[in-house]
Amino acid sequence: MPVLSMYDVTGIQNYIFTSNKLKENLGASYIVFEIMEETLLESVNEALFLQPELMKNTPFENNFKTNPVQIIYIGGGNAMLAFNSVKNAEKVANCFSRKVIEKTAGMLNIAITSVEVEMENFVEDKKALMIKHNQNKKKIIKTTPLLNTSVTKEAATDGLPAYTNDENDINISKSAELKRSQFRKIMFDELIPDKYEDYTFEQELDKLLFDEENRIAVVHIDGNNMGIILDDLAKKFSDYKDAVNKTKEFSRKIDELYKNTMKETISVFQDKINSNNERPSKKLLLRPVVVNGDDITFIVSAPYALSLTEFFLKKIEESGKERFSDVKLSACGGICIVNKHFPFYRAYEMAEELCKNAKDRGKRLDRANVKSWLDFHVVMSGITDTINSIRKRYYNIPGLERDIESDVYHLAWRPWCVSDDSDKYNFKSFKDIYKQLQKLPKNKLKDLRNVIASSIEDTLALLNQLRYRGYNLNLPENVSSNSDIFVENCTPFFDVLEMLDFYKNVIDEE
Repeated sequence: MPVLSMYDVTGIQNYIFTSNKLKENLGASYIVFEIMEETLLESVNEALFLQPELMKNTPFENNFKTNPVQIIYIGGGNAMLAFNSVKNAEKVANCFSRKVIEKTAGMLNIAITSVEVEMENFVEDKKALMIKHNQNKKKIIKTTPLLNTSVTKEAATDGLPAYTNDENDINISKSAELKRSQFRKIMFDELIPDKYEDYTFEQELDKLLFDEENRIAVVHIDGNNMGIILDDLAKKFSDYKDAVNKTKEFSRKIDELYKNTMKETISVFQDKINSNNERPSKKLLLRPVVVNGDDITFIVSAPYALSLTEFFLKKIEESGKERFSDVKLSACGGICIVNKHFPFYRAYEMAEELCKNAKDRGKRLDRANVKSWLDFHVVMSGITDTINSIRKRYYNIPGLERDIESDVYHLAWRPWCVSDDSDKYNFKSFKDIYKQLQKLPKNKLKDLRNVIASSIEDTLALLNQLRYRGYNLNLPENVSSNSDIFVENCTPFFDVLEMLDFYKNVIDEE
């Protein structure tokens, strides 16, 4: 009886961002990519002795006359294959698991689930597989590797037991050695814009920053409702083969679209840097870390992150309209701004949480038509609680009630929507307020930031003083017609005050 098998890499974020060494992050990212794109197929061909070997672009056939295995899809950190028997599925699972342990020193886990199917309705078969797979993932026992004993040294970059020394005679773990060995393979050459073909990506984290800067931004972007879009596409085809091949082709186009958007984003940023003559070198200063389908992570100098994320999200919408007539694409982004020595894993984790916040608001306001949203957070100290816990504690004015939506705090209007047809959360309002605040003297900006966090009454008094001196601060019309800067005890002004030192627009606007 035919079998569908799901392969899912778990713990990707922890594996990639365990270290604060960029070369280890990039090497780990390549290993994750290689596991699904190459190692899985190696395991299939080796375990089943296939001749000719199965290739990723081999078209799907809903029979097993040619091969005992068929590729449904591979990408985005997971894969789905169809086998002619349980026995063959088990052979591949055993071979694949062994290879993953060897490639990652046991630091990366794979979840594998198989179900027997009739191969008559692809959508129903996929649904049954995903239900069982999600149940299996919850049962996974996450193990911790054996750490140091009294006779071992600790590796300098990830806290694991030291295995060897690097070229600088620094202790590194087996996992770090494997990551570094793959580092040079992940050049992302396909993302280098044509006009910068003689450039290379900067490999040192500190060199991504400009003079006197010490903060970087970790940006995580994820497409909206991609699973639903793929299921809706598959439902249009009653034939199993057509349903699989059409969804594979759509996934390939999505991967291409996101890579092209990343390429355009890199180009726009480098244009800005070169026009300002901030860094006369042949290095690209936006560093992609993960580019896997609609899953994007990059690192960049903190002041440019907000504008670059806005550009990326708007470009996804625009390119989607041009390429797909019957599908509306959108995405959400999370931006975590941290000190350059802040733990990468925690910074990524917060960026991912911010991205989820953005998605949650988009779905709450319009689940059927989720727009593109972004959320951000500046880590000012060592506080590493969840984003919502931090906001409940530090972004509410003491003693003041909130009469607005549950995900809005007195001092945190974010997430913001970058889609053109949005309302009071439109990112254009953020830029409008930014222009207003740019006119204030620095000492008044400091006064406003301090007083707005303590009392509405004191804030209104300060606003009156500013008006007397010719500085009028008003809410944008699409936010509210109120004469002050609060809407039901909440204000968007603190978002902008917090980002004044971390916002530079990469696109010149009228």
